[in-house]
Amino acid sequence: MQQKSLSLKLLDTLQQGKKQLSREAVERIAAFVRSQLTENGAFMDKNGRDDLYYTSFGLMLSHVLKLNINTDHTGQWLGKQDAKLSDLVYYSAYIRCRLLCKLLKSGKLNFALSHLFKIKQPLPDFTNYPHGDPNSPYSLFLLLSLKEDMGIMTANHSEMLSPLSSYHAETGGFGNIKGSTQATTNATVAALAIKGQLGGYRIDADVDYLQASQDQSGGFYAGSSTPVPDLLSTATALFLLKYYNVTPRINAGNFIDAHWHPSGGFSATLLDESCDVEYTFYGLLALGAISRQG
Repeated sequence: MQQKSLSLKLLDTLQQGKKQLSREAVERIAAFVRSQLTENGAFMDKNGRDDLYYTSFGLMLSHVLKLNINTDHTGQWLGKQDAKLSDLVYYSAYIRCRLLCKLLKSGKLNFALSHLFKIKQPLPDFTNYPHGDPNSPYSLFLLLSLKEDMGIMTANHSEMLSPLSSYHAETGGFGNIKGSTQATTNATVAALAIKGQLGGYRIDADVDYLQASQDQSGGFYAGSSTPVPDLLSTATALFLLKYYNVTPRINAGNFIDAHWHPSGGFSATLLDESCDVEYTFYGLLALGAISRQG
């Protein structure tokens, strides 16, 4: 059976998160997401500016929450983003936005499995990568997800799997810097996603490490030096554990709820009073990832 793409798994999990909420709660979140939409059909960053990265999160939420988006306006705005497309992060967001615009027009949930909804074009020559490293776990995770969205088969799995060993931390898990002595949640999740997508979601010591790194609050820290757990790290860790069919040690429901604000949006940490579409995406993703917990 063909492996579902990471994009489709994210949408599935967001749908599960929505199902956990009351109608009133869904309406509150939808109202916040709608408030972040600009007249250009894009979604705003923390400073209120149109942003390609944030728009990818906003469009995924728009599909799940069934918001009415003028995708013609969004498409016109996307057509003006050429200056950012040599950056892997922004190009990945750009392709996902184009797919989501098609999805919002068609309403077909299985868009990522259909050739109709894959972006058929060659990969550009990227000049910018996260951490300046094309082989870091996060860079490879973005590249794999991008290839899935574009319908590009990863024929030689070892090209993505082999580099991961250079980023394996002594403590278990992975870092985004070669020879890391301490793992980060971002890199560990990225590496486990690559391994799961290409080799099957088989539990190993690094999955055990991720499960064991959950804080007593139910959240996950970005790394050993960060002062508080954050919603991004928590959502992505819970998402991966779900697909490895591993139950988190602690139900994260209270942790997630504590990051939900009266505005309907979610914040990054308990120390952050601002909300945006990125962290609202992570809030709903986290809810979906724990949907099978008691």
